[in-house]
Amino acid sequence: MKDNRIWFGPNGNSVPAIKRFLSEVKQGVVSKTIWFRTEVGDNQEAKKETLSFNNDEVFATPKPERLIYRALTLATNPGDWVLLDVWGKLQKPGAVYYDITWVGYVGAQAPPRHQEIFSVVRAARDAAVDFVAKAVARGETIRGYQVDDMARGVIRERGYGDYFVHRTGHSIGEDIHSTGANMDNLETHDERELIPGICFSIEPGIYLPEFGVRSEVNVYVGERSAGTTGAVQQEIVCLLP
Repeated sequence: MKDNRIWFGPNGNSVPAIKRFLSEVKQGVVSKTIWFRTEVGDNQEAKKETLSFNNDEVFATPKPERLIYRALTLATNPGDWVLLDVWGKLQKPGAVYYDITWVGYVGAQAPPRHQEIFSVVRAARDAAVDFVAKAVARGETIRGYQVDDMARGVIRERGYGDYFVHRTGHSIGEDIHSTGANMDNLETHDERELIPGICFSIEPGIYLPEFGVRSEVNVYVGERSAGTTGAVQQEIVCLLP
């Protein structure tokens, strides 16, 4: 107080803060992180990109792919492993969420170890999806825990059962985690039936001390058919050429 180093805001009634004088602060450099639209795109470019895979306006202010790519390159280093868990829905009443997880490697090619673990997770995911699709086509009754058993069994057979530490999937609706059956025989024993009209995720994962892999898809159940909605990751995305 004696040295006039406490500041109480412009009106004198704010939370006190330590005052620093310009003469004591090392001169900085003017920011050079301005990204122009010619480099990273704009909202109009992003809207065209979203319309290429969906005729509805999914986001009010979408971000262009070039901008997202620039942000990823700044936030990562060569050799990094990236896991993106993304969810969203249309801006209209009754819209259902879309919830996916993809993985990528910052480099020209992912190491063999990463490819191995991804292949195990992919096999578990596909086995669970195939189990649901065939059972629905045959008119069989299936329950949430059975789907979890199918995915978990694949991972356990490959020796990574201890590293699959969550349920296989969750109910999806107007809420991202909805109230229907979960694909779960770990956290709970979900005996609820998979009935026509429901949607849920299938997202097995293996989480090693050095890195983790999860692959998440959404499955919709119809009267006599069931399958994934949207793109399904088949290979690790390499984020640098």
